[in-house]
Amino acid sequence: PTYIHEVTPPFAPETGGTVVVKGANFQPSPDLSCIFSVSPKNIRIAKAAFESKYQVTCSVPPNDIGTTTATLEISISKEKNSENPSTPFQYHSLLSISDEAEPFVFSSTDVIETRLNSDNRSMLHFGNDVTIEPSVVSEIGGSTISIVSQNSELSSCIFSATDTLSGLTSKSPASLATKYSNNKNGRKLSSQLLTCQAPKMVPGEYLLSLGSSDVQAEGMVVSDIAVVTVHPAFSLINFEPSSGPSSGETDMTIHGNNFPNATELSCKIGSSLAPARFVSQEKIICSTPPLNGMQVAFTLPTSFNVSVSANGQDFVEVEGMPFTYLNRPQISGVFPATGAATGGTSLIIHGDYLLPHDADVGIFVSFGNTVVKGVSLNETTATCVTPSLETECNASTVSIRISTNGGYDFSHRGIIFSCNKLSISHIDPSCGPEKGGNVVTIVGSGFTANQHAACRFGDMVIPARGSLS
Repeated sequence: PTYIHEVTPPFAPETGGTVVVKGANFQPSPDLSCIFSVSPKNIRIAKAAFESKYQVTCSVPPNDIGTTTATLEISISKEKNSENPSTPFQYHSLLSISDEAEPFVFSSTDVIETRLNSDNRSMLHFGNDVTIEPSVVSEIGGSTISIVSQNSELSSCIFSATDTLSGLTSKSPASLATKYSNNKNGRKLSSQLLTCQAPKMVPGEYLLSLGSSDVQAEGMVVSDIAVVTVHPAFSLINFEPSSGPSSGETDMTIHGNNFPNATELSCKIGSSLAPARFVSQEKIICSTPPLNGMQVAFTLPTSFNVSVSANGQDFVEVEGMPFTYLNRPQISGVFPATGAATGGTSLIIHGDYLLPHDADVGIFVSFGNTVVKGVSLNETTATCVTPSLETECNASTVSIRISTNGGYDFSHRGIIFSCNKLSISHIDPSCGPEKGGNVVTIVGSGFTANQHAACRFGDMVIPARGSLS
């Protein structure tokens, strides 16, 4: 089946248009098609232009019933296929503004003086009838702000510094406006939807107003609709860890500069979004989304670019540093299964997926809350030396887990390791002939009966026998 990750834009006027579809499994078939389904009996099929197995371009067919919601799927046979996942798509009614009206256009470099006195302009307030998205943009400009309004006579966007609302708008770059109509300066999409491109602005709060396009500036009809927050441009440096299990939920720390404490601060890995937690202007934390959220089968390990947004729309990418999804490591057994609580036991760990993606990061082994670095020999074998477990072994056992991404994520299932708190009170006899052969009785505590019990004399290890208690 074909899969759709993203449609840009996710809407079109009722007269049709063009959209770019990103996804997977697209094939250069002569019958490659975009299928828009308004209802089971209202299905529109349009030819798709193949660009790569991850992207196609669709010509949106006209829709004669106005504003409505449809579904979009990509087909290689000009027919609907129940195995192909679909995605929502929105049709909008056309604007009712006459294109013959003299366009009222502000360029992003103009300085505008607008009187906020009611004698000089007519104020229109729509309350809950107007919504905008996003309400947070970067100082560098270029963000597309979508405005849904039931008043189709307003088609210019004006950004005014909020500290000037008591009198004249300041003659400064803070007073800027851009307008989109059916010409080279922009576009009107529908009687309910208008898009504006935010100009470059100094960080701060701005009043976003809508103005009419067929009157002069001094008498323009304006509606103050919302406050837009402009944040300083932020930059990304790196993140850690650089890999994690395909099940997600890895706490990724991203380092950068000028991170805003915005409500919609988020991360994107591939095409999957995850909310970000603001820590400081230099650091945010994201929990990685699960790989299966992309609805496409991938062979592990697989890597994706990482990006950050303050408004869910405009993303800044970490350059040259992808995040890699891995199989979570698994432990099937350790040898030996017991060791001294004082530590120093050399362990051999058996399991699967024990090779780290980054050899410089290596592997880590946890004994309860105590973590030590290990050595990966291959996909199924690793080694480590046990740490002191005097605190961890109060119950005489401790659970062992392993991490292949720097100690951020560990195997789910642990293996039980038994701790021996051995002590020797005396031995009898305490000496013997050089040729050996004496039976030595060792008295103490913490002994356990098992097949691996042994005594060491210097460098010689002799199996223990007899009663162990």
